[in-house]
Amino acid sequence: MTMGASITLEKITDGQMAKVKEIVEAALRKSGLKGDAVQEIIERGGELKNKLIPVFQELGERSYADEEVESTYGYPEGWKLKSVSEQLVILEKIEEFKVLDGNHVIEIAKGFLELPEGAEGLVVIPKPSKVGKSYNESVELVTKLMAKHRKDWYNFSEGRLGPEHLRLNEKPQQALSQLERETPGDYLVLAVQTGLRHRGRSDRRARVMFSDNEFGLGPYKLGIILLLHPERLQKSEHLAIDCAGCECFSATGRKFPGSFYFDWSAGSLNFGLRLVDSVHPRFGSASGFLE
Repeated sequence: MTMGASITLEKITDGQMAKVKEIVEAALRKSGLKGDAVQEIIERGGELKNKLIPVFQELGERSYADEEVESTYGYPEGWKLKSVSEQLVILEKIEEFKVLDGNHVIEIAKGFLELPEGAEGLVVIPKPSKVGKSYNESVELVTKLMAKHRKDWYNFSEGRLGPEHLRLNEKPQQALSQLERETPGDYLVLAVQTGLRHRGRSDRRARVMFSDNEFGLGPYKLGIILLLHPERLQKSEHLAIDCAGCECFSATGRKFPGSFYFDWSAGSLNFGLRLVDSVHPRFGSASGFLE
């Protein structure tokens, strides 16, 4: 896909860089090195940089390493994402999407010469900006569509979907903003996986294990995917899905250590909240990919 090639995800913020500099400076001061030795390090800066890169990478990958368990949960037997054309036909029959322009969708899908590593297929998603005045309104619409089209739907997050409670994380927000700008028409075409890649990992463990071009999916995209693929999650043995693309806030506006999820239990498809450090073999974080 050539259109998304210019997208860059999640940069290190100035505040994060300042903290790293503080750590390096403190380590240098405590090392007891003299001026000549420090000058030698400066002159061999390239060598030092090459040694630090794998150290930083290892520390990152070890983050929340204890929040991961073996899992044998998976998808329904033989299940796979529908073709782009099949998804578009379904979406165009939904009353709320009938006015949307999908003429570009097939052409964009043809631009994917191959799927990014880890992706299971392509999904067609109405642009959030075309179905709501805000991301939160688009999530509210998805919950209403679920209630309308799925008799097994149960929303445990009623009243918790406004901007004071639900916000996209930085990385998926960057991806969404640029895709919205760079994609013609009213639909996005996105490479995704729906949880298997990160099954058995907590929400936050999955996030630190994402590849550079990978980002967590929020409840809007996942709601559309489940609307198009109801068979994906219809039994308790089917892998439940963490929405690793968003974060939650309490009624007082403080960041809450939780995230949204979709799972099947007690005969219904449930949408609710669970802690970001929760580990269970029945859950896996869904993600999208950019080339």
